[in-house]
Amino acid sequence: MIAEHERSERAERVGQSYKEANDSWEHKANSKFSYTASDTIALSGFGCGLKVEKNALVCRQGFTHTSQINTSQTLYRGILPASISEPVLY
Repeated sequence: MIAEHERSERAERVGQSYKEANDSWEHKANSKFSYTASDTIALSGFGCGLKVEKNALVCRQGFTHTSQINTSQTLYRGILPASISEPVLY
C-alpha cells in the first residue's frame, strides 16, 4: 500500500515538473515569435501536423500535457488571419 502511494506521489511530481518545463519553453517560444508580425509557424507536441484541406493550409498543434485542448488554425491564400497584420503567402 505504501509503495503504491509513493508511486502516485512521484507520478504527480513528475507530471508537475513536466508541465513547468513545458510552460517555460512555451514562454521562450512566444517571446521569440511575435504573433502579430511573424511569418514563422512553430508547431509542437505529440500529434502536431500540417495538411492541405480544400486548398487551405491547416496547422494543428500537438498535445504537450493531458489537460490541453486540441487547437488548429486554417490559413487561406491571400486572406489575413485575425492575429496577423501582414499577408500570409505560401
